[in-house]
Amino acid sequence: MSIKIILGIGTYILLGWLLCYIDPYESYSWYSGIWHGAFFVPNLLKSLLWNTPYKAEICTTGYTVFFRLLSILSILSCLGIREYKTKGQKENNYLTKINNTKIR
Repeated sequence: MSIKIILGIGTYILLGWLLCYIDPYESYSWYSGIWHGAFFVPNLLKSLLWNTPYKAEICTTGYTVFFRLLSILSILSCLGIREYKTKGQKENNYLTKINNTKIR
């Protein structure tokens, strides 16, 4: 693994740890859902290692919507769901395929 990847993962987990403490007895709104969803992976790892929640129990509907949306995006970004072009290859992504197709 590259040192940049290790530092990036470590920074992501540290920021999630510092910025997104979830108090199980506090009510959270949509704004907190954005933060908790964005740092879903570190909160999930923290909940697996220690007895802490990864999602607020007392929350609004807005919290649930934003939490789910951003947690899906967080998981996809951690998995690296994107295509890279290597030397000698054309860029191979969905938008390029759409732009290159001819309308009949």
